[in-house]
Amino acid sequence: MGSKKKQSKSAPKLEKKEASASFSIFNVIESYLKTRANKVFYLLLSCSVVIGLILFDMRISVGGDDSAYIQRSFSFITKGTFPFEQGPLYPLMLSPFVKIFGINLFVLKLLSLVFLNLAFVLTYKSLKERIPYTILFLLLGFLALNPFYQYFASVTYNEAFFLLIQSIAIYFSLRLLDTSREHPLNFKLDWKIILLVAFTFLLVSLTKTVAIICILPLFLFFLLNKKWDYLLGILVAFIGFKMIYEMGIQALYLKPEIGQFRSMFLIDAYKPQLGYEGIEGMLTRFMENANTYLSTRFFSILYLRSFNENLIAVIPNLTAIVSSLIVIFAFLSYKQNKVVFFISLYVLSLSGAVFFGIQAKNMQWRLIIIIVPYLMLLLLFGFYYLARNILVLQIFFLSLFGYIIIASLFNATTKSAKNFSILKENFKGNKYAGFTPDWVNYLKASEWCGDSLPPGEGIIARKHSMSFIYANGREFTPIYQVPAFTKDSIISSDSMVTFVKQFKCKYVILAQLRANPAKKDGQIVNTINVIMGRIHDKYPEKFKLLHAEGNDEMAEVYEMLF
Repeated sequence: MGSKKKQSKSAPKLEKKEASASFSIFNVIESYLKTRANKVFYLLLSCSVVIGLILFDMRISVGGDDSAYIQRSFSFITKGTFPFEQGPLYPLMLSPFVKIFGINLFVLKLLSLVFLNLAFVLTYKSLKERIPYTILFLLLGFLALNPFYQYFASVTYNEAFFLLIQSIAIYFSLRLLDTSREHPLNFKLDWKIILLVAFTFLLVSLTKTVAIICILPLFLFFLLNKKWDYLLGILVAFIGFKMIYEMGIQALYLKPEIGQFRSMFLIDAYKPQLGYEGIEGMLTRFMENANTYLSTRFFSILYLRSFNENLIAVIPNLTAIVSSLIVIFAFLSYKQNKVVFFISLYVLSLSGAVFFGIQAKNMQWRLIIIIVPYLMLLLLFGFYYLARNILVLQIFFLSLFGYIIIASLFNATTKSAKNFSILKENFKGNKYAGFTPDWVNYLKASEWCGDSLPPGEGIIARKHSMSFIYANGREFTPIYQVPAFTKDSIISSDSMVTFVKQFKCKYVILAQLRANPAKKDGQIVNTINVIMGRIHDKYPEKFKLLHAEGNDEMAEVYEMLF
């Protein structure tokens, strides 16, 4: 009811401005979509499901993080180990499915397809009748057809789950904004929505640690609109839920020495001995990440720049333009549409959190995908508002975003043709179809370890969580870096033996995993190879070959006799 009242108040302003134009394409599209909104939505939802299915990927990602979520879920089920790293909620959610179905990639990936499309449904329900239909369906069309976005419908990264939890939080937040416009806070009447909003934002922060900032837009919105009662109510409720959670976890589990939140401020996540970033370091990180994600990754997702997994050149001026547009459109929305203004605060807050909270050398394009839906909404609204009275700008607006949607559809169909043959082989039982030879050999070696090596004996492997998946739950021990020594010390074979012994492992997988997954150029991920090679230089007799996979880009399993 609240949203309809607000819509009716703001509608005359738009009608007067649009009436001044002799002809408006926007008016024609709005009239068409308004009477067919649900039909168009169900068509786009069907497209989203179909695109997700034809791009479905049965393989585990070579990045390793997605298999790590499954491993944490398995550890929680079998050992009671609480999944503190990278947000606990997603592994906890996977746990009952792992308990029932085991490490079944098809089932776990299918969950992501469900999550992504539930987020799609909630986005529609949240924004319908709150923004122009032209903007709404351009946004939904992009989300339904874009392969980068739909990629998360079949991976076990936590992005699809986060997008769902985020959409739930936004849905209830907008209902709370409606309530705040209708009357002052009456806790007897409004306690349910206050608690729902606070609880869902707690869930957001437990899905991605960096997203604890996502409650801030609500505080800012109520502050700027002088809704002190709602500000206090949501603040108390959120802090209350957070305290209950922290005390409960502290009582049941021992927290790690370096928590996930603190680890975001490390100079290097793999080298905690380097310490934490100072103010200057954090500002540098922010600027580098802003350039990476706004001038390259975001435009690649829109198919306005080419995509390269190893990154294309940043364009600082493009970053400045996008940042300026975000701020300008946020300002415009403050007067024109309070819902979009709240979304703009959300975009600014989450973008800032990601740019500050992620080490700059990370550069994974998936890290911005959680911002893309609402960043697109803000840009669509801003350009729509500027073009509302100028026919030429309306044509340009529709052409630009129409191109983005058509390019998304074209690339989705192109990728689906390539993916179909791989998916067909996967469903026939060939779980290695689609992997490059280096990964096939590594994963087969991991599977052999799970089947053939004595239970309880430690195995060193570079991609331990992937080995865990293909060894059906067998634990592996990772080594991420060659040990650091002081400048006066010698990296000797004996010092390497001492280093390796601390892991208490009897076996090791030596693989030739490509440094560049897309190209065989002789460069490999060689951390473990360097360590073992130094030991082998002095003690070749300490390594006994047990098993080898492949004739090229081999993976070998050794017993270490020291």
